[in-house]
Amino acid sequence: MNIFEKNSYLKAIQENEEFNDENKICNHVKIGLQFKYVDVSPQKFNEKYSAKAWLGRKFVALPAVIWSGIVKTIYHLAKAILGGVIIHLGNKKYLKAQFFYVARDLQESFGWLATLFNDKYGQYHIQASKFHKSCYNYFLRNDSLDKSTINKLTIAKAYLDKCDKEKAIEVINGLSWDSQIKATFLVKVAQSYYDEGDREKAIEVLNGLPWHSHTKITFLVKVAQSYYDEDNLENALQTINILHPSLQQRKEFTPKIVQAYLDKDDKESAINVANQFLTMQTRNIFFEQIAKSYCDVGDIEKAVETVKRIKTWVKVEIISKIVQAYLDKDDRKKAIEVIDQIYCAIQTKHKLLIQVADFDYDEGNLEKALETIKEIYSKEKEEFILKITKAYFNKNDLVKAIKAIHTLNNQTKEIFLVGLAESYYDKEDLENAFKTINKIWDLEKKEEFISKIAQAYLNRGDSEKATDVKKIKELVRQTRLCMLRD
Repeated sequence: MNIFEKNSYLKAIQENEEFNDENKICNHVKIGLQFKYVDVSPQKFNEKYSAKAWLGRKFVALPAVIWSGIVKTIYHLAKAILGGVIIHLGNKKYLKAQFFYVARDLQESFGWLATLFNDKYGQYHIQASKFHKSCYNYFLRNDSLDKSTINKLTIAKAYLDKCDKEKAIEVINGLSWDSQIKATFLVKVAQSYYDEGDREKAIEVLNGLPWHSHTKITFLVKVAQSYYDEDNLENALQTINILHPSLQQRKEFTPKIVQAYLDKDDKESAINVANQFLTMQTRNIFFEQIAKSYCDVGDIEKAVETVKRIKTWVKVEIISKIVQAYLDKDDRKKAIEVIDQIYCAIQTKHKLLIQVADFDYDEGNLEKALETIKEIYSKEKEEFILKITKAYFNKNDLVKAIKAIHTLNNQTKEIFLVGLAESYYDKEDLENAFKTINKIWDLEKKEEFISKIAQAYLNRGDSEKATDVKKIKELVRQTRLCMLRD
């Protein structure tokens, strides 16, 4: 039973043993219509008061003052005039209750206004108002069960006891004005069909109830679960999809069915259900899982087809698996096509292109490897080009090595060229050391290194070469000094 809002006011009421559960409060309300059913002092309320979300309440306080003090008040006054006088033909209890509502609406409005200045005091009046309005609702609902209604309920129950469910339904449908009573009884009828094993008829009984009926939702979930437990996934899906798509119960149950199909290795059914009934976020998670599963069994085409269904960025691990599968088959063209076609982040695309370039490198196709990564802008690209450059140098293909170097950014290029010049120098290949160091832009480093080469020529006794190198060194020095002056 959830008649009353769970708040500090209700907790204070339930401190009294006489009202320590909702059933006792409801029995007290049934006795008669009263303006005040329970008296809770501000001191008692303060002991249970929670300041949680106090700041948010201050933001909604002013609109709530208008809503409670004007809109709700007018609404209940209109109900008093139209309902109490015209529709209910002067029903004094109904009329009296509407005026009680008006007074409580004004109390709630005052509470919201007070909340702006003192949250605790304001909440005392707001929660007191809401509690008593819940009491009036409960009283009117129970008081409205006239003799005719009670007779119909008695007759319907008698038919149900005799297992004449069709007659019971026919009688209870006369209570369409009270959806809760109708819902409670129809669920009993549905349960009777369910116990007999006729789940289709049980579901049919509840068709007349609104989609948001809690009793209907709970029962349909139970039926869907029973089909699921029997591994009858088709009927489980059909039953749960009777629920409105916005309901959390449906959102939580449908993924279970998709997973069950996957556990049975029925990927096609899992994809169809996910595509039709899951939210995009949940659907994408399953599509990634299914794509991996296809990869594991070597069905790469199906893996690609599944990944293409994903409408957000696909994880690098999944595409990488597919790309590697194509590369293992020496189908480089397909690997590149997949990278171009699947929706992924730019960083993911760069990593995948490096993966293909690695394949080219291992195959000894260095030019193709360079071509593959030309559109990439990342640290990995620089490292890869250095790897290719070193491979060219190891092959003594200096032309291609230098060409590869020129694709590096200036800073990386300078570091590499200095290192290469050092390597030539250590091997006493002074000519190539000299040619290499002349390609760098750092004049101070260049001057220093050329001086070292000149000294090495002198140590060899080649004074002519040493003199030529020193001339170049002097030109570099003059250029550097001119640049410093400028």
